[in-house]
Amino acid sequence: ELAQNPQSKTSKSKIELESGYRFTPLLQLEYFDTVNFCIIDSMHLLFGIEKTLWKQIISVCQLDGKEFAVIDDRCRSMSAGLDNGWSPKNIGSNYGSWTCHEWKSFLLVFSMFCLQGVIPEAHLRVWHTLVLIGRSIIKPVLSASDIIKARQLSLKFMKEVESLYGQAFVTPNMHLLLHLEETLRQYGPVYAHWLFSFERFNVILGSYQTNKKDIEIQMMRNVEKSHQLGLLNDKSQQSKAQTMTLNIITTPLAKKEDCIASWSYLEHITLTRVKRIYYFKEHELVCLKNMYATIYGGADINTGTFFLTGKEYDHIHIGNELYGSQLYGRSDRYGKGMASWTNEHGHIDFDAEIRPCKIMAFIGHTFSVSGQKKK
Repeated sequence: ELAQNPQSKTSKSKIELESGYRFTPLLQLEYFDTVNFCIIDSMHLLFGIEKTLWKQIISVCQLDGKEFAVIDDRCRSMSAGLDNGWSPKNIGSNYGSWTCHEWKSFLLVFSMFCLQGVIPEAHLRVWHTLVLIGRSIIKPVLSASDIIKARQLSLKFMKEVESLYGQAFVTPNMHLLLHLEETLRQYGPVYAHWLFSFERFNVILGSYQTNKKDIEIQMMRNVEKSHQLGLLNDKSQQSKAQTMTLNIITTPLAKKEDCIASWSYLEHITLTRVKRIYYFKEHELVCLKNMYATIYGGADINTGTFFLTGKEYDHIHIGNELYGSQLYGRSDRYGKGMASWTNEHGHIDFDAEIRPCKIMAFIGHTFSVSGQKKK
């Protein structure tokens, strides 16, 4: 009661300091759960731990300009996909001003190659465990086995950190890694609730010009104006709002095919101008049949209904995102991705591990599934 109706700002601050409690009108909602509705922000958690660990490695291993130069050279030598953003730069002098997106790219893509042989093996093993945690949960679709794996790796990481750097180095953020499992099970993959979009929207709001009066009203007018202009520029948004769902599998061990997104609704994929007509080879038609059978849950696929040609495109749009191929643009960063279609022998295998790939082109193909025409 005192926290809800304090007599002054001073008494309000005193109550909050003594009790650790701050009133919010949300508490008056009957369904509001103060524990379960306050989720862990995986963005600041993971990449905050990464930054803290990197500062510790620099201090303990006494890295200098020579080692930093090696790391920077290796970063520049790598060619990552466009979705990874620009390569991290100046790891020695500039890492303090890196954004979370740069820390994300460094952790998941660049770090293991760049740090190999630069830092001692014991420190590299601790870093590798953090990389595995990130790769286990930073994905648009999660299975229960991914969450279990991340939990086990988090326990291993905590033990390695405590053993190598001492108990005093274990921060509250590192402890929160052990509770991230609950957030993932209740709210789904990190892409559904981490704060990348929130931070990006803050940048957009900060870029709006105001006259320093009634700032909230001016910002909302600018947001509404931008939204309306976006609708005029994007005809697909006028006809129907596109929705894409992220599913989390709650079975103890999810099968690979359970994690494949639904292919029944493809209207959000936009094909641009045709580059040329592509003629399928016989073995490619067999591979397509196997792939379609998996995507459509073992449906009857008749190769006799296959079109022997397809339309080749150099890029496509999925929603507002552009995905390019090797045919699109001069930059060698186009057309790189991760895929799990084939095993190490080059055969179709949907249980194969995800590996780097080159997207040579996008091909539109027409066929029939259980008597229904698909494209």
